[in-house]
Amino acid sequence: MSRGRTQRRRTLREREKLRDRAHAKPTFLRKLWGTVKPRVSAKRMIEVTITVIGIAGAYVTLLGYWMPRVSVTSMPPLNPKDAFSAPFSVTNQGYLSLRNVIIGCRIRHIRPIWSDEYQDIEFSGVDDSYDRLEPMKSATKKCPFNVTGLPDQDIDIVVHYRPAWYPFSHDESFRFVTRVCEDGTFQWVPRADANP
Repeated sequence: MSRGRTQRRRTLREREKLRDRAHAKPTFLRKLWGTVKPRVSAKRMIEVTITVIGIAGAYVTLLGYWMPRVSVTSMPPLNPKDAFSAPFSVTNQGYLSLRNVIIGCRIRHIRPIWSDEYQDIEFSGVDDSYDRLEPMKSATKKCPFNVTGLPDQDIDIVVHYRPAWYPFSHDESFRFVTRVCEDGTFQWVPRADANP
């Protein structure tokens, strides 16, 4: 009899503990889960994911459209023995016009007569500035040097401009080096490391 009573008392105590736990105040995590759980569904998560992907795609598309794109290519030299007789073509490959365009020619690592140190010197003339450069249009630049027969020339064509939608100026540098062909003529070859 005493064993049966003891078991009943244990059972009653366990039931009371379970009832007390059920009526006790929920913890912070239970409260948080109670507020989040009914609001989050698989359908809602898919909708949010599609919206985020759509916004990111629109941003990348607009950014790609509005970003300026400038390219510089070397044209054949007018004097095959003088690499600096070759003009360079600067093209606006973007969809918006460029304003206040100045094209400069920076020769690298030369020692001017007034200095004992090698320097990078940039030249640009009055003829090398343009009020606007429209989309898919080009301008030409010829470096104002007359150096015949010297190999390993190293220059930058520097394009200063302001995009139509942007209040500040922007600079881009395009590096070219000379290569001597088999017949002794010179050719400008682009290099990727434009910065000094």
